[in-house]
Amino acid sequence: MVTPLPTPPRIRYLNGERLIRIVAAGASWVGMRKEELNRINVFPVADGDTGTNMSLTFRAASEGIKDLADHSLPNVARALSKACVVGARGNSGMILSHFFLCFADNVGTRLKLRAPELGDILGNSTEALYSAIENPVEGTMLTVIRESMTHAKEVGHQCDDIQTLFERMTEAARASLARTPDLLPALKRANVVDSGGQGFVHFLEGILRYIHGDPIVVPHHHGRFASVEAPFLEETDLEFQYCTEVVLEVPEPLSRQELKRIFHPFGGSLIAITSGKLAKIHVHTNTPDQVFAEAANHGIVTHRKVDDMKLQSRQVLNERSQSPSSAHALPRLGGGPIAIVTDSTSDFPVQWLAERGITVVPLHVRFGTESYRDQFEMSAEQFMTKLLSSSHHPTTSQPAPQDFFEAYEKLAKLPGTKHILSIHISSGLSGTFASAQGAAKRIEGVQVHVLDSGLASVSVGMLVSRAAEMARAGKSIEEIQQHLAKLKDGSNILFTVDTLEYLHKGGRINWAAALLGTFLQFKPILTFQNGKIVTKAKVRGREALLPKVLELLDEGVPKDRDVRFCIVHSRRPEMLGILSPILKQRFKVAGIESQSIGAVVGAHIGPGAWGIAWQAE
Repeated sequence: MVTPLPTPPRIRYLNGERLIRIVAAGASWVGMRKEELNRINVFPVADGDTGTNMSLTFRAASEGIKDLADHSLPNVARALSKACVVGARGNSGMILSHFFLCFADNVGTRLKLRAPELGDILGNSTEALYSAIENPVEGTMLTVIRESMTHAKEVGHQCDDIQTLFERMTEAARASLARTPDLLPALKRANVVDSGGQGFVHFLEGILRYIHGDPIVVPHHHGRFASVEAPFLEETDLEFQYCTEVVLEVPEPLSRQELKRIFHPFGGSLIAITSGKLAKIHVHTNTPDQVFAEAANHGIVTHRKVDDMKLQSRQVLNERSQSPSSAHALPRLGGGPIAIVTDSTSDFPVQWLAERGITVVPLHVRFGTESYRDQFEMSAEQFMTKLLSSSHHPTTSQPAPQDFFEAYEKLAKLPGTKHILSIHISSGLSGTFASAQGAAKRIEGVQVHVLDSGLASVSVGMLVSRAAEMARAGKSIEEIQQHLAKLKDGSNILFTVDTLEYLHKGGRINWAAALLGTFLQFKPILTFQNGKIVTKAKVRGREALLPKVLELLDEGVPKDRDVRFCIVHSRRPEMLGILSPILKQRFKVAGIESQSIGAVVGAHIGPGAWGIAWQAE
């Protein structure tokens, strides 16, 4: 609870110390109401996180100014804007951070603001707000902020004190909020007001309660807008899947217009804000890795965030569909009784897996102090570019057990889920399997089955893909597990290495072996044996690789069974065209596809490598 304001009942001016206190009060009030805001969140995506995002944004803003040594208003306003930029979450957080940036700019060097000055500054701070947003939509928090702050500017000169100004401002914000369903059809259909707009009203209410000396407690909420009505709960076919945010430090300040031009091609709901040499971009996209790569072209990336909006929306809709009022209004929204989980080492694109209902828990890739979530924040191609240019050799680390626990818990809450089948990279190569096992023991209500594939790269992806096919076909968990056990016995991979440099850097061979092998032009052919990478053969010269690989395939791949193949490569896309006709001549091919080698294997074999994975039915 925020300490009472040690000032007379009527507050004549706002200074830095008072700004710190009222932001803390408003942030506390929003934090206490975040679940209500999550419940009424339907636009632009019903992902149930607006309350959480606003609460975290306001908390970051408040935390960023509470311990300042310099309490002057200009310094507090600048620190507030910077803390808000860095801590902003989601659409709502980005809009708030831009508002506070404009506020700090308009404060300038003023040490105190009386009501008329504060009203002018608040009103002026909304004028540039719309310029940061690519496609501003009325009926959202933008409308509530603009109308309430414009009203503050209009009435500020009629107010003798700050309290009266905030009272008038809050009244205008409530009136504007009540009109949002008339401006936005999605809100009217769901019989709710805008969640972000409601959050901004709560922020003003928290400030006003503090000024009045009222306690910051959570009231029992009643009324028309308590929750979303069941008939309007529906799954949305989102054009873009990932809510993506990136913060970067740029060598020279970039304008918002320039940032929007740069990031416009990647998706929608684009918001760009700047504060000196600090820039933040929010965009809904299907290619978050490309967004991060583009950001790195313009500065130093200091923060990344990716949220899967389709998964969030589905979880929220499933939770709401289970309420008594909606029990008969909606079909069950679960994805079937068996949910499939894997890690990012499968080297199948995350979006491809997501489209098939497969949940991916990423490993982490590190280049020195820079850390990326594999496949989500760095694609296979971007990894290879970084591998060739970085002075640091990459390392990878398995997901924490908590990462798996959170993924399992979300899937377990989906109606109809009875089993979770989690398939992972060989335990002989990574601790990922152990992390998944540890998390599985904590899940209640559904059975979690964790499978050690004994493989890596696309060989894991092929198992995962087959498991998902069987789950969609209605096979039981026992049938799937039995079939995967047979497939494991008929699966493996042969992959070649063009240079020994990365095997040496990754600790697979010593420097002497690397030097001698390079001098003699030795090219190893690697495979999996007992869950570990071993050398299957060696040849001299690049030209000898293909004949030897085909010889080994003839020895290891059955000729009388249907076989699925996957060509995996590191910047060798032409290998699909070379190998496809050869494989079709030699084997009963059930399918051939091609994928790029990802970070975990790619860190050891480097560019120019290629391989053939197979799965015999």
